[in-house]
Amino acid sequence: MTRLGIIAVALALAIGGAVPVRADDFFAGCSNNTTGRVRKIQVNSFPTCRSTETLRIWNQTGPQGDPGEPGFTNCQVETFPGSCGAGTFAVLNTSCTTGFATGASAIWTTPFGGANNGKFYFYARNGNLWTTIPYNDTGSAQNFEVQLQCCN
Repeated sequence: MTRLGIIAVALALAIGGAVPVRADDFFAGCSNNTTGRVRKIQVNSFPTCRSTETLRIWNQTGPQGDPGEPGFTNCQVETFPGSCGAGTFAVLNTSCTTGFATGASAIWTTPFGGANNGKFYFYARNGNLWTTIPYNDTGSAQNFEVQLQCCN
């Protein structure tokens, strides 16, 4: 089938063949035993699988799982200044004073905020500790600022 034919069939199915899935619908397909790739997915019927495939069946909503831990209710940004010598790396370890660090970012602050002085590398360590390693591509010492997203 040509590429144009495939697009035409897909468009026809999208416009005329799309129906909402009901709660009691199930899906079945054949997955390759070596690659895991699924083929021949059908709704509310079972395909004939090859000897090298396994029949897989699933529905849209599975059984209710155990309740998870409560999420964060409050987040704020904490900032930490640092400096980096010319043409070298620096290391800055940071932790939130309150809450738990969920992410980090950084920006060069000299010679101006957002200068393109080099790359930043971020490593989430154990617990609340983040290590930031900037590399200063310039010929003079530069300042930077690390921001942690602190949530509790």
